[in-house]
Order: sequence, then C-alpha cells, then structure tokens
Amino acid sequence: MAGLQTKDFRYTVPSLIALALFTVFMFPTMGAIQLAMDENVVYWFGRWILICLVVPFLLLWQYWYHSVKTGGQAKKVVILACVLIPCLIFFFSGVVLLFQGSHLFRDLASPHCQDFEEIRGLEASYRDAKEFHACCLKRAGVFEAAPHCSDPHVPMGVHEGSFMTIQHCDGYHSMLADHREDWEYLRFLEDNNGCTGFCNPEWTAMWSVILSPRDGCAHAAASVVEGKVMHIGWQFTCYAPVVFMAYVIWSFLVPFGQQPPAGRMLKAESA
Repeated sequence: MAGLQTKDFRYTVPSLIALALFTVFMFPTMGAIQLAMDENVVYWFGRWILICLVVPFLLLWQYWYHSVKTGGQAKKVVILACVLIPCLIFFFSGVVLLFQGSHLFRDLASPHCQDFEEIRGLEASYRDAKEFHACCLKRAGVFEAAPHCSDPHVPMGVHEGSFMTIQHCDGYHSMLADHREDWEYLRFLEDNNGCTGFCNPEWTAMWSVILSPRDGCAHAAASVVEGKVMHIGWQFTCYAPVVFMAYVIWSFLVPFGQQPPAGRMLKAESA
C-alpha cells in the first residue's frame, strides 16, 4: 500500500504537466496536420509543416523524464524547453507560411499568373493536356474541339462524336507518366472546385464533365492559400507568443523544485 501511494504521487505531477501542455499545443498541431493533408498545400508547399509533429514526442519525453528521472519533481528547465521549443516551431512555421503564402496568393490571383516562374511549369503542363485532349476530341468527331487542336495531322472524325474526358482518351496513361504530379493536381482542382483552365478559364473542363466555362482553377487555389494557409499562418504567429508569455507569468507564480510533502510520504510509509 505504501509503495503504491508513493508511486501514484510520482506520476501525478508529470501527468498534470503533460495534460496541460498537450491541451495548449493540440490546437496548432492539429492545424499543421490539416495543412499536410490538403492537396493544394502539398502541391505548392510540400509537407515540411509536419515538423510540428516533433511537439507531441517532446511532451511525451517530458512525462518520461519527470516520472522516471526526477521521481515526480518538476524541473523548471525541462518545462521551459517543452514550452519554448514548440512555441519557436509554431511561430517560425507561421512566419514561413505567411511569407510564402502571400507571394503565392499574389501570383495566383494575378490575371497574368502564367508569367510567374513558380506557376509557369504548371501552366505549361495544362497546355499540354489541353492540346492532347482537344486532338483526342477532334479524332472522335467533336467539332467544337477542332480549333483547339494545333496539330494539322490529326484527322477530323467522320461521325459526330460526344464529349469524353481526357482520361478516356487513347494514350492518356503514357502522357500522364510525363506530367503525373501536375495533371493529378489539375484533376483534383477540377473535381473539387468545378473550375476550367488554370490561369484563365477554358471552353471546357478536361477531367470532369463541365461543358460551360467557369472560373480558372488558379482562383480556387488562391482562395485556399488565403483562406487556409495564410489563416493558419496568422494563428501560429499570434498563438505562440501568447502561450509563451502566459508561461512566463505562470512560472513566477508557481514554485519549482519542491520535494513531495514529507508528511504525505511518512503517512504513506506508515500505512
């Protein structure tokens, strides 16, 4: 009975500290995971934001250190590290998201977005897909597609055909091998946003059945950058300093380095 009570007390303080820290940093960590799961974010920014997953492991280390190494005694330097390091990670992640996001949003929202270097490659891939799709429809007898196929050697279909999506065209998979990342992202934009074209609207979609012109997909991507990437970036840059200042105030109010109450330990041993 005595050993159980002493052991319970040894794990109480680390558990409370871990619970408090997980509660504080769960919000920005979930925001980082949300960004890493978004196809738009992955395409433009990659998954470097998952560096924030270091935080939960740091907090678990804090629990192990306080429960095994110090016997339940809180160490101020350990708690400081478990607050300062996550705050720095989230703050600088937010700064990078804001810096990269603001530049990308400006470029995507521009009516001449194809002139910017980071977009030029995607726009070129879209043009390749448009040419391939238009020639495919021309061979199938879709007369509206003929002006969009620049290859004069592609014959016009004898019988009037019906619209087909690009993935049903012959030779699509061999073309996809050279443009996989760009074409899969463009397909994602069309399927999820109902857009056509990229920097400028086109006469039809390619991967989905949208026969009337819509907004260019660059506008949909720009709205994600502004509404999600930059929004979470602002949250990170504001949240981290507030958390650290709250910790500084709390650290002046709570004493550290005290041993477990002697009375309680004697009571546990006598039991």
